[in-house]
Amino acid sequence: MRLPRRYQGGGGGAAHGGFIAAVLDEVSGLVAMTFGRLAVTKSLEIRFRRPMPVGVRLQVEAGVVGVSGREWWVDSRISDGDGADVASGSGVFVEPRTRGGRRSEPPRPA
Repeated sequence: MRLPRRYQGGGGGAAHGGFIAAVLDEVSGLVAMTFGRLAVTKSLEIRFRRPMPVGVRLQVEAGVVGVSGREWWVDSRISDGDGADVASGSGVFVEPRTRGGRRSEPPRPA
């Protein structure tokens, strides 16, 4: 991903921390969808390691740490072009139940 300059809302020309948190939340929530499940954020902890540069290529990744019932534990990170961590996150994502008590399904492509 490359962060456009319009997201330069943080101090010193760095990305705004809220944008960083949103990116980590989004990529973490998508992990369950790769397994055909829908999961929403229950909790998310963000660790800011250093200012996130704007206008440079960044690597964003997330992976499952564990699953228990409807809960997914996911770790995520954003790193710069040199592979150094900019921010990381750990979260718990839960599969919502439908009215009938079953697990919900992710949206289907049209």
